[in-house]
Amino acid sequence: MRGVPAPKRQRPRSWILARTWVAVVISVAVLALPNYYFNWSWATNLFIVTSFGSTIVLLFGAPRAEFAQPRNVLGGHVIAAICGVTAFKLVGQHQILAIALGLATAIIVMLFLHAVHPPAGATAVFAVIGGTAVTNLGYWYVLIPIFVGMAILVAVAVVINNAFSTPSHHYPVHWL
Repeated sequence: MRGVPAPKRQRPRSWILARTWVAVVISVAVLALPNYYFNWSWATNLFIVTSFGSTIVLLFGAPRAEFAQPRNVLGGHVIAAICGVTAFKLVGQHQILAIALGLATAIIVMLFLHAVHPPAGATAVFAVIGGTAVTNLGYWYVLIPIFVGMAILVAVAVVINNAFSTPSHHYPVHWL
């Protein structure tokens, strides 16, 4: 409980902060394009899910972290979405129970499949509490917005993080 002394922290260089800021703005813009700009009928207002925000933090703030690797990002969110939708379909009339079952199952399956992605926990919860716009999607929620959104984010992270010569931000460390 005493812990150890905190490591010495270094402030990131200004250009890395600026690049990260721009990368996040671009990522959100790319996710929003199908609905807000092109007004495609298949792109619902749900194309940006709340859990995407914390995934973006990992992809651009800590791209070398294990939780930020494509297997974890894509696999974790898809697993969590499937578990959340299934829990809602089984016991959705008991929302707290559905949240607990969906989240607990998602964590166990992510651990078992070596695809842990902490932001995906919110994906499972959102499948239950996202309202009728989400629950009416059923398992389509797994494909759009979750899988497609994560695939877009991983692609944007690969392009932006590798566009510069900073080894600390090259992405991914590994694909699988």
